[in-house]
This record gives sequence, structure tokens and C-alpha cells, in this order.
Amino acid sequence: MNIRCLPASHVVSDSFDGDRVVIDIQTGAYYMLTPDAASLWSEASDVGEVDGDSDRLPVLMRLLQEGLLEAQESPTGVEPAPAESAFTRYTDMEELLLIDPIHEVDNEGWPVFRQPDA
Repeated sequence: MNIRCLPASHVVSDSFDGDRVVIDIQTGAYYMLTPDAASLWSEASDVGEVDGDSDRLPVLMRLLQEGLLEAQESPTGVEPAPAESAFTRYTDMEELLLIDPIHEVDNEGWPVFRQPDA
């Protein structure tokens, strides 16, 4: 069963030494995907749909539940896999990523702590 889905608009990703890292720029959390999740991620990024076979469907459901992928129609009746089956979530750089996730350096330097708009 193919499921149309894409990476969420509030995440960015890259590959480092074969490992897929995804950053949620809304929360500041970043994720190291497991091989199964990385494969699903690549399909969603490259093709816009994933092969949701029965073995991979719970991992896909976890990525959807975490908000890293968005689907036009989520499969029903499938329990998401435990988080550790899909990714390891890190929050140790949350504050820094929320301050300036995609930074431009100007005369003030980096990082620049800005107050949120009131």
C-alpha cells in the first residue's frame, strides 16, 4: 500500500556519514532516524509517497505522530511503533535552535538572543 506523504514544512534534514538527522525548527528538537525510518524519510522526500508495507507501517505511524512527516490520509487501525524503533530524540540544543535555527550573521554576531514579538 503506497501512502502519499511529505516531510513536514517545519522540519529540515540532512545526512551525516550515512545517518539521517531531522531538525524540528518549531520545537528545537532534533532526531537521529533509525535505518527503517530513514528509508521511509527518503521515499517521502524523493517521491512524495512511501511503501507502507505491514512491517514498516508502525514506524511510519510514529513519524506521522511525531509530526515529522505529514500524510494526505493517515492509515487507520495501526499502532505507532515505540519511538526508539523510529528515532532517538534529542533536546540538548533546543534553546540554541529555537533562538536562531537558520542564522544569518550580521554585526551583532551569532547567536543573537531576541525577544519574541508581543
